[in-house]
Amino acid sequence: MLRRKAPAPKPSPNGRHDTLLGLSTSMAGTLQVPGHVRLEGVFEGHIEAGGNVIVGQGARVVADIVGRDVVVHGAVLGNVTASGRLDISPTGGVWGDVTAQSMVVDEGGVLHGQSTMLREPPPQSLLLAAPLENEERET
Repeated sequence: MLRRKAPAPKPSPNGRHDTLLGLSTSMAGTLQVPGHVRLEGVFEGHIEAGGNVIVGQGARVVADIVGRDVVVHGAVLGNVTASGRLDISPTGGVWGDVTAQSMVVDEGGVLHGQSTMLREPPPQSLLLAAPLENEERET
């Protein structure tokens, strides 16, 4: 897969995370964060962030994730919704459906599920020009 060399999203303007789940930490439940979150440990439940979500290389997440930009270096079992960009690194994997404005899966990264891009629907003129499957074709 081709990859455009775009920089990974920044965790926050000041380079800090509002919430950090450390490497030796495990947690279950619902995590609602108005800003950014970085996960390095084990989490099970649901994650909703107003900012970016970063899943560290050693992290194991069994949860649906909702955030602005989502970067996956570890393992996620659940659906991911990014209102911005989803980035799956060579060490990362998502086993679930993903929805994002844009998406990058690096070589070695895993996406096992369906993907949906958050884009405007095609123009009506394009839809009218496309033949329908059930439309009879003239011979």
